[in-house]
Amino acid sequence: MVVVTSKVPGKIVDILVKDGDEVKKNQVLLKIESMKMIIETRSPKDGKVEKIFVSKGDFVQKDKPLLEIS
Repeated sequence: MVVVTSKVPGKIVDILVKDGDEVKKNQVLLKIESMKMIIETRSPKDGKVEKIFVSKGDFVQKDKPLLEIS
C-alpha cells in the first residue's frame, strides 16, 4: 500500500478517480489549488485506488494523506 500525500497546502479542486479505480504510474489523481496555481497530484505507481481521504472543496495541509493505492 502507498499513501499519496499533499505536496502543498491548498484546496482540493478536482478528484479524477474514485475508490476501486485502476490507475497507472504518473496518472493525474487529483488537483489542488495553491497560491493561485493548480498542482496535479500523480500516482507514484500502477495500482488500484483503495480509499480516498478527501473531498472536493476540502482544504488540506502539506503532507496530509489524500488517498491510498494498493
